[in-house]
Amino acid sequence: MSDPQADGIGGGGPTLDELVMVLHRERQVLEGMLFRLVEARGLLATGEARFLSWAAADLEQAAASVREVEVRRTSVLPPCLDGEGPATLRGLARRTSEPIASILEDHRVGLGRLAGEVGAATEATQELAAEGLCRARASDLELASAGTAESDDRGRRAAHEPLQHRRPRPQPQPQDELDLEILSAGYEAVLAASARLALPSLVAFLA
Repeated sequence: MSDPQADGIGGGGPTLDELVMVLHRERQVLEGMLFRLVEARGLLATGEARFLSWAAADLEQAAASVREVEVRRTSVLPPCLDGEGPATLRGLARRTSEPIASILEDHRVGLGRLAGEVGAATEATQELAAEGLCRARASDLELASAGTAESDDRGRRAAHEPLQHRRPRPQPQPQDELDLEILSAGYEAVLAASARLALPSLVAFLA
């Protein structure tokens, strides 16, 4: 049986139709977030590190869109259901008549599936980014060590050369070091962005 206040959630407030529209929008933005994660994971897996900063920016934007729709969802929900605690989607579906009850349940299942996929993709993306960052830092240390050894060797050779044979020697190019810095920054940006993709509010709402 439909709850007396179901058509106007909480009585005189937002309607269930408004909630359904918000849930539909939430599924869209979660799918967008999942796409961005898959995109970032693909870049990490294929070594296209030059685009990582762009991927991180896309993840930040996706996270912002999810937070916006979460705020909107909260605004169309009652603070509690007959003293039972914060409203959940499962609870609303059980207390609502058809066809809205089935629509709410469909959104609950769909949002739960997307939340799980986002969680798995986030974990995989973070793992790849962390591994890439470790490799970049290790390469940077190796490059610095090699540069120091080469500099010491040049110094020893120069000390034994006659003055008239000494010529200005080319300085090592910073390109490799710069590339590694850019690479590390890209990995760090992806790690920072993906850390903001947790969905505790949604998980609690679906319970």
